[in-house]
Amino acid sequence: MYPIAQKLIGALPLLPLLALMGCRLEIVVPEGGQVTSSSGNYDCPVSTSCETDIEDENFSETFIATPNSGYRFTGWADGVSNACRGATDPCVIDLAGLPPTLRRSALASDAVARLEPIFERIGNASYSVAGKIGVLNEAVIDVDTNNTENNFSDNDTLARAQTISNPATVAGYLNAPLTGADGATFLRGDLDDVYAVEARAGQVVTLFPADYVDADLDLYLYNGDGELVDFSAGAGDIEQVLIPVDGTWFLNPYLYRGASNYLLTIGSSDSLISSHDMVAGEVLVTHGGETVLRQEAATERRRALRHRFGLIERGGGLARARRLLHTDSTAAMLELESGSRHAQILEKLSSKPRLRDAWTTRMLAKAILADPSVAEVTPNFIVSTSATTNDSFINFLWHYDLINVPAAWDITTGAPGVTVAVVDTGIIADHPDIQGQLVQGYDFISDASNAGDGDGIDPDPTDEGEGSNAFRSGNFHGLHVSGTVAARGNNNRGIAGVAYDSTLMPLRALGADDSGTTYDIIQAVRYAAGLSNDSGLVPSRPADIINLSLGGGSFSTIEQNLYNALRQRGVLVVAASGNDGSARVDYPAAYDHVFAVGATDAQGRVTDYSNRGTALDIAAPGGRAEADLNGDGQPDGVLSTYYTSGIPEYAFLEGTSMATPHVAGVFALMRAVNSDLDTDSIDALLRAGALTDDLGVVGRDNSYGYGLINARKAVLAALGQSGTDNEQPPQLGLSSNNLNFGSNFTAIDVIVSNLGGGELSVSSASTNSPWLSVSAANADDSGLGTWTVSVDRSGLADGSYQGQVTFMSDAGNGVLEVSQRVDGGTEGDIGTVYILFIDADTQEVVSQAITSADSDYEFQVGRVPEGRYEVWAGTDTDNDFFICDEGETCGAFQTLDSPVILDLSGDTDDLTFSSDYQISLPSFSGSNLTLQPVNNSDLSWPRLN
Repeated sequence: MYPIAQKLIGALPLLPLLALMGCRLEIVVPEGGQVTSSSGNYDCPVSTSCETDIEDENFSETFIATPNSGYRFTGWADGVSNACRGATDPCVIDLAGLPPTLRRSALASDAVARLEPIFERIGNASYSVAGKIGVLNEAVIDVDTNNTENNFSDNDTLARAQTISNPATVAGYLNAPLTGADGATFLRGDLDDVYAVEARAGQVVTLFPADYVDADLDLYLYNGDGELVDFSAGAGDIEQVLIPVDGTWFLNPYLYRGASNYLLTIGSSDSLISSHDMVAGEVLVTHGGETVLRQEAATERRRALRHRFGLIERGGGLARARRLLHTDSTAAMLELESGSRHAQILEKLSSKPRLRDAWTTRMLAKAILADPSVAEVTPNFIVSTSATTNDSFINFLWHYDLINVPAAWDITTGAPGVTVAVVDTGIIADHPDIQGQLVQGYDFISDASNAGDGDGIDPDPTDEGEGSNAFRSGNFHGLHVSGTVAARGNNNRGIAGVAYDSTLMPLRALGADDSGTTYDIIQAVRYAAGLSNDSGLVPSRPADIINLSLGGGSFSTIEQNLYNALRQRGVLVVAASGNDGSARVDYPAAYDHVFAVGATDAQGRVTDYSNRGTALDIAAPGGRAEADLNGDGQPDGVLSTYYTSGIPEYAFLEGTSMATPHVAGVFALMRAVNSDLDTDSIDALLRAGALTDDLGVVGRDNSYGYGLINARKAVLAALGQSGTDNEQPPQLGLSSNNLNFGSNFTAIDVIVSNLGGGELSVSSASTNSPWLSVSAANADDSGLGTWTVSVDRSGLADGSYQGQVTFMSDAGNGVLEVSQRVDGGTEGDIGTVYILFIDADTQEVVSQAITSADSDYEFQVGRVPEGRYEVWAGTDTDNDFFICDEGETCGAFQTLDSPVILDLSGDTDDLTFSSDYQISLPSFSGSNLTLQPVNNSDLSWPRLN
């Protein structure tokens, strides 16, 4: 007996050892855990049988049985062929400890050594969970992020540029040395990322720095020859450049200071906010030092600042705190070191006086902003009386184009006398696109702990933005819904609501986690309708329409009687069908006399999350954030008003909650031209097909109800009901003017409709490319309805392709621009994704899974204890062990807008939901590009180690 052999098999005699140490090792792992090896070469996951041949005489491994949560390891299984049988310690198999003769005999034998752990379940049952995370097809991950679990290479120079697709959404990270979280780039820093792209004239490249308060990122554009052509170098939350001509371009996010995630998008868009029209060397400076310094010290700081940069004050008529300052030596004042990055940029711009002056003025503004006595800085921009009055992000509102809202605006944009009550989480009244749109609302949250404002019901419907976990804090669901209904239009800022000349009545009934009680919702609805309620008040004028982007509970006679009463009072009620992807519509949408709204994506197809059923009445755009079907470089979520850490902005969300306010807004447009419309008359128009484009099977169905709302058609129907003579000529309308197939889509639907009056007939449709085809899918005899556009990639070389589809009609032609990509079937890559299972009651992270593009974003976690869970998934680009930071993906089962509780009571293998970039657009007007430091904080969740 040899000591090393005794260590291997305990008290077994030598002859069983020879039988055990054969030429094959078999590891059998039951449910409840896994087996790992000391080298990592022989790990075996749960519910798996792993086999390997042992050919090395020096084979030596230690095997450890690791139980999952809810299990314990009780020892290695017994049996003649089992190694370490009955032992409860790690199993060591070491041929090197045997004499040479025995080693050779063992390797030459035909025997099998088996390892089989025994796992016993303890406490509550636990189950395996598997699924897949959906990602944006156009997503690209920067190859040198700070996350050590992402793949890593170098894209810091033009010569090492990372090639990206077009359109694309790129997630990246930049940091100065020893700045930011510890990780792959912490020590050396990463000041530049460079991307090569084939781009078309007129496309817009947008950089979204995540932490634009503590960091500053700029964007530079180089042509295919490496010549610096354009830049955007503000100090705020967005940088943009325009592609001037077709060709190869290099996009260069550059770190001015700090450390930050970022998102870089490229796509077709008319929205460009960067400007080089400014007076060279002139800046407007607002000092804030007086609030923290004595007057004498503040004055001395200002003198030192002017002396350093050679600044001369102009415009003595300005307010004392804000001054117009000028310098004649912008290059000298930058104090550039020879050979520095900024000196090189200045040299590249030496032959471009306009760009050089704009760049040096931007650098001057940045340098001044770094002084602690300065509150804000802006270049002295040159403005023109011909500046557009359109809203800044109107071109990102694909969801309005889908339902012909712009065509409806030719007739009406709503009316101040038409009021839509939004019963939701409340409002942020000082959001620039909400100011002036409100009538008096109320807070009906009776539970002070859920309200977050320290009391029960009160007259202030402000959204407190609080939640039970970091993911839910600052959701501002009601603000987003309200913006879709009636955000201010034509104010050269942000978006416009569907009925932007109508008014909003904010009623707060949902608090923490977007949750509330049926009782509070009933009180809010009663207030909106002018009925008695717990506030003891009624509005001076009841709401015409009530929007309920909420759902849950079951049938209640009390609630049904309430909606019966609202019908009698002429109040229209619209509600979300729900986000469970189920065959049953949620209450209150399922009640009689409530219009239940389902959700579609950008091609008018019902989404996976949208509830369906016999109670569904109508469909509207709800969004699909993992797609970009119109190629604008932004996700196909619904863009509306939002708020983050005290900053008004705009965000893309998805859900039936987002679909519902589209219908409420269209009803407001209808009431603006016909105040006599009530529930019965609108219901009759709906059943007659006068308000919608029929989708799915002909007539009403359980997926679309009576079809997709058509704003123009609905307004014309309302006018017809009023007896107004408003005969319009026929007008051909397409639900989208651009389609982006990316590299995976092969067919996308387009809705062809008549935006005018009279009769319109589509005679034919044709394409200009052999790889592109179009056919009628669900169109009537006049050619109106759904058409399917298809692409065929067979035989095409890798690259980007553009084509056109032309629809011919007796009211003129419509042209649809189409783009696709051939790249061997490459799908979106967002880097490593972390899936967290959070106990719905304790809010503790119970389990975690990890996945990546290498595994097609499929995931599996061995055992999760039986229970109720919120399931969240996100990336960690900056490696700070928090997911869902700005610039990182975030998702929740089943939608981020309204997470669904997973009631885990058995093995689950189909947990599928998306994790998407939450792109937020800044709230600024086209003439206000002020650089202003503000305070914000991350909304994130700790990643498990």
